Amino acid sequence: MQLATSDYAFNLIRETRLYGEYTKYATEYNLVRDICTPADPKTIEDYIFVIQKSDKWLELRAAAQATASSIGKYIKSPTRYPTDEQLTEVWREKILNAPFKKTHAMTGHMKWGVTYEEVALTHFAVENTLCVVQVGTIRVPLDFIYGLCPVLCAGLLCEPGEHLLISPDGIVQSAGYTGEGIAPVTRGMLEIKCISPFHHIEIGEHLKWVDDMERRQWHKPEEIPFGYIIQICLQAISGYYRLDMNGDHVMWFMRWSPKGFSEFQIPFKDLIELGVVATAIYFSVYRRIKATLDLPFKYNAKEMALHKKMTTAYDEVCAKMVHRYVCHKDLYPEFNTYKMCTEFFKFQVRD
Repeated sequence: MQLATSDYAFNLIRETRLYGEYTKYATEYNLVRDICTPADPKTIEDYIFVIQKSDKWLELRAAAQATASSIGKYIKSPTRYPTDEQLTEVWREKILNAPFKKTHAMTGHMKWGVTYEEVALTHFAVENTLCVVQVGTIRVPLDFIYGLCPVLCAGLLCEPGEHLLISPDGIVQSAGYTGEGIAPVTRGMLEIKCISPFHHIEIGEHLKWVDDMERRQWHKPEEIPFGYIIQICLQAISGYYRLDMNGDHVMWFMRWSPKGFSEFQIPFKDLIELGVVATAIYFSVYRRIKATLDLPFKYNAKEMALHKKMTTAYDEVCAKMVHRYVCHKDLYPEFNTYKMCTEFFKFQVRD
């Protein structure tokens, strides 16, 4: 269990017997599939086959005007965060094209999430008896997004080639597909967030365990950070654009830890308006600040009107989410033992 090192590089749960049984069951019933392939001239034009976090994926991401995961951090939310001061700073960094500064703590949280995303996906598939298909990314033109709510977006401009890059964690399908016979039924999409068990505060050049990582679990929609809500809204829009989905498809959003996971469900039709208006606000602010360098951050009258509509849409999304919690109980005692034995370790993070 790597007790002799402080290096943050363990992959404990994936090596346990019980997780082995989860993966065996998922494999036997074809509950987890991956359609992504290494860069191939025949498939590269279809972004959905591009491996996430590959060099090609990063290249495509850099070429987009925005991503599903980024838009929320640039607009004022109906909740307390981000503040006007925080928005001023992130907009200044964006307009000046400042290099991204990744802290030691951020590296640790990201590494934990990457390590355990597939574990979380497997748990979701087995617990729900649904198939999750891992895909690459989806290029969604801005004019398509505005076209979903033409009255709301009347008068908004789209420049040629403007688009968002949206990368779902998985496409959810009915179980039982074996590659032959009846095609699977697409049920919706899945987005995964893993709870990091380490302090967000820097401690020298190390990270330490939090006392109780389950205190970071979400049990109500209002506890989910605003940016993540916008992310799933835009993922639903990408399903409309590329995957022939409609308002009756379902977005599953899970918050996973070794102790269990929260699962939120909401139909696509309840996510679309919020995704469209958030995108409209983002591009309005972006064009204005880029042209005038008008900082500190502040909405103009048109953006305030859009923000009011966004707040109403956000409240409706939160009100309609359905939640359940799946408890793992003592499914992974090895994790508890490791945490106890390394309680006072100072973990180093290496990319």
